[in-house]
Amino acid sequence: MGSPGDPIFYYFYLPMHWTLIINPTSGGGKALKWWPRIQSALDQEGLSYDPYFTEKRGHAIQLARELAEQGHRQFAVVGGDGTLNEVVNGLCQQQTVRLSEFSLGCIPIGTASDWVKYHGIPADYRQAVQLLKDPQVLHHDVGKVVFQHQQSRYFINIAGLAFDAFVVQRTDKSRVKGRLGHLFYLWSVLKSLRKYSNPPFAFSVNGQTYREDIFCLNVGICAYSGGGMRLVPEANAQDGLFDITVIEKMGFGEVLMSLHYLYNGKIYEHPKARHFRAASIQVFSLKEEIPLEVDGEFLGFVPAKFSVLAEQLKVVGNV
Repeated sequence: MGSPGDPIFYYFYLPMHWTLIINPTSGGGKALKWWPRIQSALDQEGLSYDPYFTEKRGHAIQLARELAEQGHRQFAVVGGDGTLNEVVNGLCQQQTVRLSEFSLGCIPIGTASDWVKYHGIPADYRQAVQLLKDPQVLHHDVGKVVFQHQQSRYFINIAGLAFDAFVVQRTDKSRVKGRLGHLFYLWSVLKSLRKYSNPPFAFSVNGQTYREDIFCLNVGICAYSGGGMRLVPEANAQDGLFDITVIEKMGFGEVLMSLHYLYNGKIYEHPKARHFRAASIQVFSLKEEIPLEVDGEFLGFVPAKFSVLAEQLKVVGNV
């Protein structure tokens, strides 16, 4: 587990019927290629399931919403962080039952699978299938962001503003093609540094407003992003609060010298990093557009208001 302390898991027997939402393009097409093997593993474990394949970007939102309204309650994603985010958004958008009625699992196939790292879900699809057979269920926070033109989006991992979102925005087309892995993302970070200016913006948290030039700001529920980076290393998915990391203005050389802080879980030892914990935060631009991403998906620009939902989603993880 990536969170501090001991997470509380609930062991109980769920009806063994899963609604699988499969993104065939995940992992550069690996999900479609591996589906017969995954199906065989599901059958060997005696699991009951209905498979649904996504057809385009955003389709998993529609599928999850419609299936939830038809009575489906246990969902499992065959894909990566982007497909997980879409399924969560579909479950949050439906108006039939409370969010806490749903369970969510994952068989990770995507090129970006940071959420599963936090929950100890193995990359081996056979072991991930076994977790669906004997589920250990964690009550998990869900975040909501309302951004430009009053659009809204839900997330269960990490939102990034400024540099993080700038990188995602620049690499988005490559990510869709399945090329965004750890090394490619790091290379994109290094390339983006040359073109990035630390914009001035304001954020309000815990009753205080700050105005300054910022390198990046992250709002986290879980700990990992960007192929294993730990920008919010103390995040706890059960505490009803965001962990927020703010990194002040940094130059190209400073960032290069600080890259190890992104991975070693010691980001708060960096002299330009600050840590907040809060149930909400608002961010405003002062001069130029500030980009926004959630769970690795580029959304648009601030202003943005983040809040934690009162209800929690049940997710299947591993101790």
